[in-house]
Parts: sequence; C-alpha cells; structure tokens
Amino acid sequence: MLIDGATGLPGPVTPYDQIAADFHRRIECIASAVDHLAAPLEQAAELLAAAALEDRKILVCACGCDEGLGQYIARLLRTGDSGPSLPALAFGDPGLPDDDADFWRDLRTLSRDGDVLLSLDTQINAPLATRCAEFASLRNLLAISLSDASTATDGLSIPLMANGDGLRTELALMVAHSLRDRVWQRLLGE
Repeated sequence: MLIDGATGLPGPVTPYDQIAADFHRRIECIASAVDHLAAPLEQAAELLAAAALEDRKILVCACGCDEGLGQYIARLLRTGDSGPSLPALAFGDPGLPDDDADFWRDLRTLSRDGDVLLSLDTQINAPLATRCAEFASLRNLLAISLSDASTATDGLSIPLMANGDGLRTELALMVAHSLRDRVWQRLLGE
C-alpha cells in the first residue's frame, strides 16, 4: 500500500501513484546498474574509437524484439549531430537466425579482420550474443556484447543487469547513448 500524498497516511492507490512507483522502480534499476556498467562502457568506448580511427566498421547485431533497437543504435553511431559519424551497420533478423540464414551470410560478406561486432541481446541467457561471440572469434573480429550478465562470451561484455526484458531494453538504450558520448569524447578530446 502506498502513502496518500495529501494526508501522509496509507490510502488508496491512484493511477498517479502507480505510474510514479513504476518510474521510481525503473530509475532505481538504472542507477544501481552504473557500478557494473562504468568499466566495460569505458573499454567499449576505447574499442569503438580505435575502430573509427583505423577505418574499421562497427557491426551491430540484434534479433527478434531487439532488432529495432539494434538498428537505432547503428543509426545513433552513424549520425553525428554534435560529433563524428561512426562507420556502423545494423544486422537484424525477426528471430534467432539459423546457421545458413542471410544474417550470417551478410555478416561473413561485410566483416573484415579487426571490425567490431556489437551484439545486443536482452533475452535471458542471450543466445544471439553467444552466437555472435563465436562468430567474432572465427572471423577475427572484436566482440562487444550488450546482454544478460550471465552470458559468457569471448570479448567484452557490457552487462544489462535488470529484471525483465523491458528494463534490459531501457538499460540498453541508455548504454548506447552513453557509449556514443564516450566515443565522441575520445575522438574529439573533450
């Protein structure tokens, strides 16, 4: 039961109270994730800045409900409204792609040694992030994973530690913006 804002006593829960509680829960989740995100975010920014300076691509991979967010992240990195445009491409699939799917074929065709494969997977156990890490090691790519913290991958993992797909998605969006800003700071020396 929530406290009635007018009387300070326990009272009926209004729609405002429910919305406020939801926002506070989300804010608390994001704030508590900072300690786990800061170091890997800084490492990822270093890798992406180096990739940009060495004319390497950033290959953003996401599938299923994350596909649209993956496209957004690639576009966010490409569009430099107040910073440099980064060479980012998005790869997506409506579901987890089979081994012979166009998704993997396109990645094989467009990836080169030293490119960065940035996988986004908000699902529990992150099956796409695991497959992308395996692909990256076979193709000599640098792997960065934005995924469930329990995912073991070769490469750098940015843990999306939140209960529920929606909160992990919101956290991934905030990580993407922070990552882009950190890369810009590295490239522009600010």
